[in-house]
Amino acid sequence: MVLGRKLLLIAVLAASVLSAYASDTISIPLHDKSSARKGRLACFGEFTLDGQRYAVWLTGTLRKNPVRIQPTRMHVTANEDEGYECWQQFPDILGVGGRLYQVSFQTSVKTLDLVPFEDDLIPVALPVDAQRISLTRKYPTRSLLLYRPGRQVMLPMGCYVLREYQLEQQDPKGARWSLSARGARDGPILGVLRKEKAALDIGGPYVTQVRVDERSLQAFQGSQRQNLLLRHVLEGRWKETVSRLSPIGKSTQPPPPAFTIRDSKGAVVAHGSFRYG
Repeated sequence: MVLGRKLLLIAVLAASVLSAYASDTISIPLHDKSSARKGRLACFGEFTLDGQRYAVWLTGTLRKNPVRIQPTRMHVTANEDEGYECWQQFPDILGVGGRLYQVSFQTSVKTLDLVPFEDDLIPVALPVDAQRISLTRKYPTRSLLLYRPGRQVMLPMGCYVLREYQLEQQDPKGARWSLSARGARDGPILGVLRKEKAALDIGGPYVTQVRVDERSLQAFQGSQRQNLLLRHVLEGRWKETVSRLSPIGKSTQPPPPAFTIRDSKGAVVAHGSFRYG
């Protein structure tokens, strides 16, 4: 009789835990906008977390023979006026509302499930208020998308590589800018360990660099062309490269930077201006 009561108590506790776990899971119904003819997956949905409404868009691959439905990019936003240029890699883990969720795309019922991430988490400091940050954790490989993480984010232990981020900043003249940057292949590794402080030191000041395009240099050295392609690059503290810089609202884009090339004696041999794009 006592054993039976213990088993019943265990069953009740297990059911309550599973019920609480299920209630914390966010199930997002998706509206299908896919094109089977073009082989393109496209869908969107909405959800609310702590009173804040969010919208999520997915794009990816849609095939019939053999059947393959695979999201590849995601856009999460709480701002309806935000542009669609802020797409990120479809993540295994999504950080939103100060929490982490495992992302599960249910093809059969067309829903996106966000399951609370239960691993031990460690604080990581951020120097800027980024809109989005994409990371890849190694061993095992997991992709993370953090939406508006603030100045600190909680991450599971591991080694991380920066993929890309997007932020908004204001210059000394009051103009607001949207900036996107991509992580370098040989960039630093972010180590998140239990007893060590970790910081993802992204952002400015950005260093201006002028690089010679490798292919044009090879063609120039082989006498196949008489000009070189120069690239103007902005590099951040984490060796990330700015991929997009655009004004917000009524802010205007300044003229592109100019360059001057001099020989070893200081004489000007070429000059010009870069182009946006």
